[in-house]
Amino acid sequence: MRNERPCSACRILRKKCVWLKHSDICDRCVTNNTECISIDIYEGTEHGEPASQDGNQDVQNWWGDMKKMEAEMEQMQSFIRTTIQTFPPSIFEQEPDDFSPQYTTCPTGNDDRIITFSAAMTTTSNNGNSSTGSPCSINISLSPGMTDINTSASTYSIDDDEELQRSNDKRMIKNNPNIIEPEWQLTIVNGHMRLLSTIRTIDELEMYTQAALRYLSPFTAVFETEWIQFDSSSISIALGSKRFIQRNTSRKPRKKFNIIGFENNDNSILDYGEHANKLINHYLTSYNEITGLIHAPTFRKYYENLDNPLTDALSLAVCVDAVVSVRGNLDYTPMEKRHLADYFYTQCKGLLFDMFDDSTCKLKAVMTTTLLQRYLMEMVIDCFEARRLATIALLICVDLDILYIKEKMETVERVIYQRHRLYLEIYNQTFDMLLEDKVDFTATASIHLTTLDDEPEKTKEYVALCNHVFRFAGSTYHMNLMRRINCLVYGKSSSLRLNDILRFEPVVREWYASIPEKYRLCDDPFVPNAYQFIEKHGSTTNMLPFASLHMTTAVVTSSILQPRLQKDSAAFGVLRLVRERAASLAITSCKVLLYVMKANLAEESDIPALSFEALLQVLYALDKLTSCSNIEFPLDLRTMLHDCFKDVSRHLPTDHQVPMSSTRLESYIKGSNKYSLDIYEQYPLPGVALLYDIFLTSITQLDCRLEKYNRKTSGGL
Repeated sequence: MRNERPCSACRILRKKCVWLKHSDICDRCVTNNTECISIDIYEGTEHGEPASQDGNQDVQNWWGDMKKMEAEMEQMQSFIRTTIQTFPPSIFEQEPDDFSPQYTTCPTGNDDRIITFSAAMTTTSNNGNSSTGSPCSINISLSPGMTDINTSASTYSIDDDEELQRSNDKRMIKNNPNIIEPEWQLTIVNGHMRLLSTIRTIDELEMYTQAALRYLSPFTAVFETEWIQFDSSSISIALGSKRFIQRNTSRKPRKKFNIIGFENNDNSILDYGEHANKLINHYLTSYNEITGLIHAPTFRKYYENLDNPLTDALSLAVCVDAVVSVRGNLDYTPMEKRHLADYFYTQCKGLLFDMFDDSTCKLKAVMTTTLLQRYLMEMVIDCFEARRLATIALLICVDLDILYIKEKMETVERVIYQRHRLYLEIYNQTFDMLLEDKVDFTATASIHLTTLDDEPEKTKEYVALCNHVFRFAGSTYHMNLMRRINCLVYGKSSSLRLNDILRFEPVVREWYASIPEKYRLCDDPFVPNAYQFIEKHGSTTNMLPFASLHMTTAVVTSSILQPRLQKDSAAFGVLRLVRERAASLAITSCKVLLYVMKANLAEESDIPALSFEALLQVLYALDKLTSCSNIEFPLDLRTMLHDCFKDVSRHLPTDHQVPMSSTRLESYIKGSNKYSLDIYEQYPLPGVALLYDIFLTSITQLDCRLEKYNRKTSGGL
């Protein structure tokens, strides 16, 4: 029964205090193994603290509490220092060596001097002096990988000190001693430089050209010092709408969706236990078979031993995540989906908050929180509630990290914890990007996932590919580049150093080449017909790194098509060539992503982060391409886009396709009025309605711009 006067522990936590019959201790104190103090002892004060005869006792209590807090702080600081030094690489990869550029002069026995530059470039002079009249021998040692893909992620900006921009140039040679370092001998005679070494392969020729252009050409200073300003006329509807909406609806109370026929959540209307069994079986054999968020054999045994699954938070969370999937072989109407998701979520949330206070359910609480995120983010568009739960779960992860370090977790628990910790970090980074313009993938890049022997091959492949993708996403170069690009996505001007623009393609190529051959669809991901390799893929999972590469390429290259640069600038000629290359890469990546989308829609299972994300990247890139009047837009690309949109529409509920006559997305983004979610909240699945609205508005805007361009071109002819 519930005690009318809670004990001290329950009163402080503001939780109900339940006592068993003839018991002198409540259930919560029994579970948490804490002293259950009757409220009668605490009479006499406003908040339930014991009354004091004088102030001395209170002062002593406060002094003791302060000393206890100081001791705990010292323990926490000691733990943090120990963690940084000893955290095992099985979950957090150890920080790579620092290859910051060194500019040093080393004397030799004959007073000759060897000057060492970054990227292992060495210049040797016989007498230490340079002269155009006398021969001078120059040795250039160039690593095949001159980038920082495996660099430990940091938080410095791309406009920081020049040395930070050129760090980690010698990483690949040092980490892989089997790679032979190319070396070319050059000589200078009468002021002319001549190549003495023989170049044997096309790859070596390409490396030599890049090295010579970067280190020996008169453009070197331009690449390092020239800043290019890029303009963006407005917020991208495709990629910036969710950020705009979340920020403009943050303090508005959310409406409760009333579903006709399901108003009272009466168990007599639906057999929720039967639906729970159906949803869990579907989840374990479809979505979870890829992501591996649940270890199926362990969970099935756990689920079968439950007296009532509807009172178990983890089981309810699995049901919520199963319902949320837009696609899937479930014969539920949107109304039924929303009702089931709301019912399971409501039941789960109350149990979850109790688990947050239970020291024995920490891993279970973290898993439950992860499984509720898609419901909050994708179905009901409640980013702030999702962030609140994720923040609490990440705080619990601090305690679980200690157990992980000390290897006090079972093998299955360790593997599952890795994945949920990673997903929570991904969601947390998404919140930071949406709400605070922060781009920091440090945490995701440092977590290395592992697999279990009894897991499906799909799970093992997906985990392996995720490790490669997050390694690239968390690299220093990628993070700092995306900080700049995000400004353009959200309608702000931004600037990039010419050297950072030129590094993009080599960096991406090196990362793709580092992926095991069995996961690469082709050797060169940027060939014009790269989209044809999608049709030859073995599985949708194998498309993940290829699609991730082209998602990044489409966004980055299309964002740098509108530079603000004077014709008398030293970089004008180089940038014109770079712009042409960027437009070509953007078009190639758009075609690849449309084929990825088509292939993924043909599959029965849903690959996370691949389903509709590819179309959003394409819409952004095409919007930027059509904004440049001097770039020819391929007509076949427009046809492919419309065909793909038709396929997408067939996979979305027909009654959630917001008509253009109702949408206000474009006008709200261009204006300054507060945006309202009312237009989407009238649908059972608001997130689906918003997604369709973004697709339709972007394509309509794109068609209008192309029609104007065609009329202008026809009129000119």
